[in-house]
Amino acid sequence: MIVLRRRIHEMTTSNYEPPMHWMEWEREYKKENYDVDVCEAAGYLQTKLMETRPRLALGMALLFLFSLPTSFAIVVHHAMHMIKG
Repeated sequence: MIVLRRRIHEMTTSNYEPPMHWMEWEREYKKENYDVDVCEAAGYLQTKLMETRPRLALGMALLFLFSLPTSFAIVVHHAMHMIKG
């Protein structure tokens, strides 16, 4: 979390310009609120994880870690069957 905040701070201090293919509202959001929102979300997540018991936080992380690749593999498997059939 600290590394993420440091990288966001480095991006804000440099002259970073959004890509030209971004829409105007994306550019405005990036300039005004993006960094603040990301820092608040990272801080909120860090606070909640610090307040929970270690086993619960580890269990949630493992559940999230194992559920996403499994569901992605199932979706890809079904997509391949649809393409073949």
